[in-house]
Amino acid sequence: MTANFFLLLLKKFKVARSLGVLLYEDDHLRQVGMETMKLYLECYFDLVICSFINVDAFIVAESKEDLKQFFTRSNDDILCSTITIFYTVLVFAFPVFGFMIVRKYQGKFDDDDVPEIVGVFMDGVRTDTYHGSMYNIYFLFRRFLTAFVLVYVRSFPFF
Repeated sequence: MTANFFLLLLKKFKVARSLGVLLYEDDHLRQVGMETMKLYLECYFDLVICSFINVDAFIVAESKEDLKQFFTRSNDDILCSTITIFYTVLVFAFPVFGFMIVRKYQGKFDDDDVPEIVGVFMDGVRTDTYHGSMYNIYFLFRRFLTAFVLVYVRSFPFF
């Protein structure tokens, strides 16, 4: 049973009708997932730099008591620390995932059997060359390195 079935039962209510129109497409959830991945690609630098700053706070904690404050002071601190750990893993995993997907379907982007998720990494780039199709992966890697340098190498000026 889908959401549309339940919304059809409640069709006399205006809110249910509006939700039914919104959820009518069968692949609505997949579209939301694809748009979320595109948003993540655009916001990657912000997420990387925030994750690195929070991880840096974990690293500079001098004792167990300092580290405990991130997980025991309040519910907000627990939520922030949990999200930081999640995003730190995601910051490393997303470019690797993109690289594996793009490399797997290299040269076959126009075929019908290529998953729709490849389009997230191919949006607006030339796919006729290897480096052209890897543009968004290079973009993510550059943002990752820039954030790394800004957060962790700030104490070591080289000039």
